[in-house]
Amino acid sequence: PPRSTLFPYTTLFRSAIVEFNKAINIDNNIREDYIFLARAYLLKKEYAEAIKVYKVLLHFDNKSDISVQNNLATAYYDLGLSFNNTNQFDKAITNFDSALKYNPNYSSSYNNKGVALLELGKNNEAILECEKALALDQLNHNAYTNIGCAYTNLNQFVKALDYLKKAASIDTTDYYPVYIMGVTYKIMGDEIKSKQYFEQATILQNKR
Repeated sequence: PPRSTLFPYTTLFRSAIVEFNKAINIDNNIREDYIFLARAYLLKKEYAEAIKVYKVLLHFDNKSDISVQNNLATAYYDLGLSFNNTNQFDKAITNFDSALKYNPNYSSSYNNKGVALLELGKNNEAILECEKALALDQLNHNAYTNIGCAYTNLNQFVKALDYLKKAASIDTTDYYPVYIMGVTYKIMGDEIKSKQYFEQATILQNKR
């Protein structure tokens, strides 16, 4: 939404949270109040609070409601992303593991756990997690890119380029795998190809 609309929406979410908490304090046996409260927390990006509410919902459903488990996985995943974005990679990994506990078919959780491992210099472990992501979603171009980055870090350039080219072929608008190909060729000492890929990456980035 336009920037000018963000504040009113944030205020509405805050007000909703207050009202749903009031309702739960009056009667804590109404399942829908917890569902709406959890959604409000998610919309405000208060993931830890959303997780607490979804865990309460699991007791309502005796852990049989798949939608609640998937929502809990999403909340842990979003919390993991927030830790990745603030360079708290160990915490990110813990939360991605929690997301996978509730939804073991969550391709993006494996991929972003791989990102955290890459940032920690654990390239081989990152490859394993991203391969799990690809086993669930063969079109996850980010997983191909991350594996390519890991192989570049390991100086296994042929493998790196194979994965990076695959990533670039799946999403032809993403500049990042093209940029990493430029980095890879530069490390290999091929300045001509490196320059070509850097220029191509710049063109793609400017189109965004």
